[in-house]
Amino acid sequence: MLQDKLEQEIRNFIPLMKERQKEVKRLRLKLDGFDWKDIRESEQYYPLRFFVDGLSAYVYVFDNAAVFYAWAAIEHALLIRLGANALRQAVAANHGRYPGEKQLVTVARKNGIISANKERVAHRLRKLRNDYMHYFNIMWDQHNHKIRLDKLMDSQWPKIVKEIKGATPKHNRAAMSALLDFIKKETDSNYTMVKRQIPYIPGEPPGPEAIRFRRLRIKQFTDWVWEARDVQGRLKRYEYGIERKDALDCLRWSGSLLTYLSFLPK
Repeated sequence: MLQDKLEQEIRNFIPLMKERQKEVKRLRLKLDGFDWKDIRESEQYYPLRFFVDGLSAYVYVFDNAAVFYAWAAIEHALLIRLGANALRQAVAANHGRYPGEKQLVTVARKNGIISANKERVAHRLRKLRNDYMHYFNIMWDQHNHKIRLDKLMDSQWPKIVKEIKGATPKHNRAAMSALLDFIKKETDSNYTMVKRQIPYIPGEPPGPEAIRFRRLRIKQFTDWVWEARDVQGRLKRYEYGIERKDALDCLRWSGSLLTYLSFLPK
């Protein structure tokens, strides 16, 4: 019985995995020309190994793992391009301590390993990796977002629904109602840190960098949802989910940086 249930779950995921496979097809094609027997004995091994693991994690719907591997590939690529001498100097300048991820990116820029533009890409990837590595950052933001949304629902939701439906063309009203019902259902669900029994101290959020970046990502996701041409498109993007988009963006950033650092072909 358990085996049958597992096999059914796998079959249910196949359409989604095929959809995700198409999304990373261009990134996978960059790997087609490699001889992995040679890669295992070259400097490319760890950056490409982690990048491939990230792509596989994404296809198999392990988004958090995809984010982690996307950064791991770049961290190792930067270390390789810096080399032992530059890394030794960075450690000495850091009072004998190994530089953290943020400093590693900065050191790579100062040593001419990456451009100013690629430095910004690397920092975006690093910050998002930190959010998923330390998932408390996301949970804290979800909790505070839930508080703000609850207040909005209690005070203005009926008015908002009336105004939106009134401004929606008749042929789109059914889809719009479905979207509004979905939002209301998600809001009513108590997905908060308190309900999930994760201890935290109100008013003691993660560092300011994490807060700013997390809020920027949520704004970018919201903007992406509302850029869709119609209600059906917006609903599909909303259901697509921010974690999936985060994972895919991280892999694309990672692929871009690996190409720039000559670990992947152009």
